[in-house]
Amino acid sequence: MGGVTAETGCLRLTPIRASRCAVCGVREASFCAVLSASELQQLHAMSSQKVFEPGELIVEEDAAVRQVANVLSGTIKLFKLLPDGRQQITGFLFGGDFLGPMLSGEYATFAEAVTRVELCLFDQDRLREQMDAWPHLERRLFEDATATLDRALDWMLLLGRKTATERVASFFVMLADRVASRDDVQLTVDVPMSRSDIADYLGLTMETVSRQISHLKRQGLLEPSGAHAFTLPDVPALRRIAGGNEPN
Repeated sequence: MGGVTAETGCLRLTPIRASRCAVCGVREASFCAVLSASELQQLHAMSSQKVFEPGELIVEEDAAVRQVANVLSGTIKLFKLLPDGRQQITGFLFGGDFLGPMLSGEYATFAEAVTRVELCLFDQDRLREQMDAWPHLERRLFEDATATLDRALDWMLLLGRKTATERVASFFVMLADRVASRDDVQLTVDVPMSRSDIADYLGLTMETVSRQISHLKRQGLLEPSGAHAFTLPDVPALRRIAGGNEPN
């Protein structure tokens, strides 16, 4: 298993250069944004970096939590395995997201690199101690955990009630919201996931996902932009479809 020692299940750590935090591209999007320069220096002292290649397993479900991480770059898929070997993707993480529970002793899902992923790793116990010393850090991590729960509730609604068109539209709206404000009318999003992973996440077949993407293309709401990207010409219209207001 890539990055996880056989003896302990812990992620291997590689020291970070001292300038890493100063040039971190996701600092403002991560929990580190609430820290002062001196606090960031202390946090840096307890951090390490690890790179995972596409398809590499980062953590296993039910593995003991010893390290937690900031996603510096790349895309991670979170999934569970059913008894018959099928997987159910429960979510995706992107740059600035937090990987790992702060209060639980075990990981709830598998985590696998979709693209090349860089993680900034922290010992869970040491970071928890800093939460006691830095209440603003605790508040930020709580806010992030709440946002993760909200996304999980949205995902449950998506699987339980939405049509295939609404699910695919919701997927692209989710990507749009991760890279821009809700006020942006047009933008381009990277889609590094395979059609198979998108289908698994949305509870659809690959054929249905492909049909719905073609349907949204015909409506002028999706335009291919390279091998793994789409331009969304009218995000508000896509958002309306995702909410169940598809035009006749």
